[in-house]
Amino acid sequence: VSPVYADVQFPDGRGGGKWHSVIVGGFREGGRGYYALDVTEPDNPQILWEIDHQWQNADSDIPYPPMNNDMAVSVGQETEKKAEGLYPFIRMGYSYPKAIFSYVIVDNEIVPVAVLPGGVSSGKPTTDCNSAGVCAPDVTGKAVFVVRLNPSSKDDLLVREFQFDTRISGTPSAFPAGFNSIARVIYVGDENGALH
Repeated sequence: VSPVYADVQFPDGRGGGKWHSVIVGGFREGGRGYYALDVTEPDNPQILWEIDHQWQNADSDIPYPPMNNDMAVSVGQETEKKAEGLYPFIRMGYSYPKAIFSYVIVDNEIVPVAVLPGGVSSGKPTTDCNSAGVCAPDVTGKAVFVVRLNPSSKDDLLVREFQFDTRISGTPSAFPAGFNSIARVIYVGDENGALH
C-alpha cells in the first residue's frame, strides 16, 4: 500500500515539541504489519517503529501463538492471557488498507498517533489446531490499532486496540479531520461493508 505522509509535532520530551515529517506504510501481501519512518532529514531517515502480528512488547519464553502448540493445553487460559499481553498485534492482518494520522489525548497530553486498520486475511484458513484438537479462533484483521508515532519504549507504543467480529478492511477516517485536529471519533469500514 502506498505510504501516507504527514508533518506532525512530537510532544516535549519525545522530540522536543519539534515538527517531524513522518511516513507510515503497510506491507500488503508481504506481511501482516506496518512501519513508520521519520523522514525529516530525507537523506537520513529514522525508523520510528516496525510492527507485525508477531511483534513482542517484552522478552518471554511464551511462543507465538501459544494456542498452536501443546503447551497451551497443559497450562490453559493463563498462557493465552499472557500471550495476548505479549503479542498486542496478534490480530493484525495483511495491511492492504492505509493508515491515517491524527492526534489524541493520552494522560492529559496531546499525542500524535497512527490509526492502523486490522487488514485482511490471506484467503487461506488461518484457524490453527494443536495435536489435542484445541483450535485458535481466526482473529486475523479483526481490530483497529491506535499507536504512538514516537513512543518512548515498547510498552508505550500501543495506545488502544479496538476489537471487532469482522475484518477491518477499510481506511479509517477521524473526526474532526483537519490539520492538527484532535480526534474525537474514528470511523472505519469492515469487509462486509458495515461502518463502525
